[in-house]
Amino acid sequence: MIFTPFTWSFGLGLAALLVQQVIKPRVPVYTLQIVRFPSVKHVHEKLLTQLTTDISFHNGNFVELNVHALLFDLYTADWEGSLHHVGVVQDCQSAELTRDPMLFRRKHHVPSTATWDIAPRANFTTVDQIYVDITSFRNLLSTATRLIASWWKGSGSLLLPTTGVAFIKANGKTPLTVSLICDNVVNTWRMSIVGLDCALHSMNMGWNMEVEDAAKQVRDHAVAKLRANETGGILTHHRHDFADLLKGLTYEEHVHMSA
Repeated sequence: MIFTPFTWSFGLGLAALLVQQVIKPRVPVYTLQIVRFPSVKHVHEKLLTQLTTDISFHNGNFVELNVHALLFDLYTADWEGSLHHVGVVQDCQSAELTRDPMLFRRKHHVPSTATWDIAPRANFTTVDQIYVDITSFRNLLSTATRLIASWWKGSGSLLLPTTGVAFIKANGKTPLTVSLICDNVVNTWRMSIVGLDCALHSMNMGWNMEVEDAAKQVRDHAVAKLRANETGGILTHHRHDFADLLKGLTYEEHVHMSA
C-alpha cells in the first residue's frame, strides 16, 4: 500500500504520454511541387485547372492513413486582415465523382477506394493530379494589392492560408472526418507549395455529410472568426520559420524537421 500513490502517479503519467505520443493525431506538413504546366480540364460542365503535382509529406502517426476525399478552400486577405474565399482545391478522384450531376443528390457519396494509402511513421511521395477551381475572381481582385505586396516582399513567395477537410480511414477500418486550418508558402518561381504548419480544427467519427458540406462548416468559421496577421497567415504559431522557407529550405530538410 505504500507504493499506491506512486503507482497511480506513474499510471497517469504513462497514460498521458500514450495520448500525447500515440493517440493524439499528428498533422503532416506537406510539399506540393507542380511538375507540369497547368492545364484546363472540362469536368462535368465545369472548367477546372488541373495540376500534376509531386506530393510529399511525413506521416508521423502510428496508424496507416487511407485518404478517400480531400477538399481545401483558398483564401486571400485584405489590408484589414479579413479573409476572402477565392477558390477550392480537390483531389482528382473525389472531384470527378462529386461534380457528376448523376450523383449530385446522392448523400454521403465518398470514393470507395482510397486515393492514397499512407504508411505509419514514414515518408510518403506520389505524383497525382489535383483540381483547382477559382470561385471568386471578385474577391481575388479586391485583395490583389496586398497579395502583390506580399509577393514582392517575399521575392516571389507569399503566405496563403487554407482550410480543409479530409475523409480518411485509420488502418483501413475507422472512418474519420478531419478538418484542418493551414498556412502555406507558395513559391511562384519554383511552382511549389509548402505547408508552413497545420492545426487540427476538429476530428469526428464517420462520414456523416458530403465533403463539400463539411468543408463549408470550416470555411464559414474561418471567414467569420479568423483574421490574417502581418504575414498573411492565420495561425499564431508555426513549426517552421517563414523566413527559412523563403531562403530555400529543401523538402528533405523540411521533412526532417517535421519528423
